[in-house]
Amino acid sequence: MEITKQRHVGEAPDGVHPAGPNLVLDKRNGGKQCSWIFRYRSPTDRVTDKRTGRLIGKMKVIGVGSAHPGHVTLDEARAKAYGYRQQVRDGKDPQQVRDDARKAVLEAAGLTMTVNDLISKFVERKLTGLASVTRKAHLGRLAHIAKIFGRLPVGHVTRAMILDNPKDGKPGFGLAEMWATQTPKAIQYQNLLDRLFRMAEGLEKNPAAWRGNLENELRKASEVHRPQSHPYVRYQDLGQFMDRLRHYVDRSCRKRGHTNASLALEFVVLTAARPDEVLRARWKDIDWHNNIWNKSWDHRKNRHKLPGEAPHRVPITKPMMDVLTEMRRRHQDVRDDDLIFPSDHGQNIKMAVGTLQRLNVSLWPEKRTHVHGFRSTLKGWCKHHKYPMHLWEEQADHMEQGGKAQKAYDHADDHLDDRRHMMEAYGVFAGRTKADAGKIVEFNRMAK
Repeated sequence: MEITKQRHVGEAPDGVHPAGPNLVLDKRNGGKQCSWIFRYRSPTDRVTDKRTGRLIGKMKVIGVGSAHPGHVTLDEARAKAYGYRQQVRDGKDPQQVRDDARKAVLEAAGLTMTVNDLISKFVERKLTGLASVTRKAHLGRLAHIAKIFGRLPVGHVTRAMILDNPKDGKPGFGLAEMWATQTPKAIQYQNLLDRLFRMAEGLEKNPAAWRGNLENELRKASEVHRPQSHPYVRYQDLGQFMDRLRHYVDRSCRKRGHTNASLALEFVVLTAARPDEVLRARWKDIDWHNNIWNKSWDHRKNRHKLPGEAPHRVPITKPMMDVLTEMRRRHQDVRDDDLIFPSDHGQNIKMAVGTLQRLNVSLWPEKRTHVHGFRSTLKGWCKHHKYPMHLWEEQADHMEQGGKAQKAYDHADDHLDDRRHMMEAYGVFAGRTKADAGKIVEFNRMAK
């Protein structure tokens, strides 16, 4: 059906209908999809005609606009088509002219940079000075973002792309599905994407912002996920655990006896430090004269290097020193920069936290306690023996609660001597091998 009047647009059946020189009406799905299309041969893109072997212009199409009522009328579509024909006569490709105009607008707004460019800028400005553990985690997430959106201009990334999965060749991050199945991971990605796009200059709307944007599409995290705490060993059962740990012998075909992992796990228990902090410790961090482990800033959790920042001091008690002495005996030719608890694969290869976790589970096969939970074991012991909680917080290098003034006062004194007495008593308690009479071995959930 040829479209010669405006009323023909509504009367035309599904299909492609001529509406003027190079102009057609494309109608589909019972009229739900109805648009004007301009067809032309490009004066710049050439292809070989299969029949004649001559170079001819490549057939292209460009959208003129929606043909639904209230949008582009027949006369308006013909006027636009006339303008496109003039461009073709002048040797210009209408598609290229349109893309150049869009690019000029983006350049004026400063949005021509790609997501890869934005990521490089983010790494340089935001990740410099972060602790190595945190920096590595951010870099891993940024690499995943770059894999999906890296080549796209920043201004082309939409909220739909962030929420939806890839479909029909269109990039998609799949945050909506991740939000429902892997909520903690999705929250980390949403926060990172939000921070990333906030750095884009001239961006009219942040596609990853939560307030007024994603909050309208996703449920609150508390409604779809309830955090589950890791199980940990009660302080009443610590003696039994330590007895098993200190008598642990490698039963594999390698027959390594009391392994490095066993000593590393014992050091984790005795210091209440995070497992990754222990596995990153180096011999240069040990002050042998004062019996102090100076925990480097970049080995700690979520720490930025501040001017003049001192390392976190951990008092070394006799049981801790016994562990260090044994590791020193096993590796006599080590240098100050070498790891204290290296992997079995090499002196400068860091042991994985998963190695400690597997050992921890094998010692208590009836209850799958977590290696991170020994910080809570010390906390329970401190509460039972009426030790001030600020000593536990300082020993565990826990993130303090309170304002800046309170934190400043707390950092003025790290209570090293008080913590040393406390940890010496804790070391003696951990060496007890006899369980309390009448007590049932029980496992709690790690305190948040």
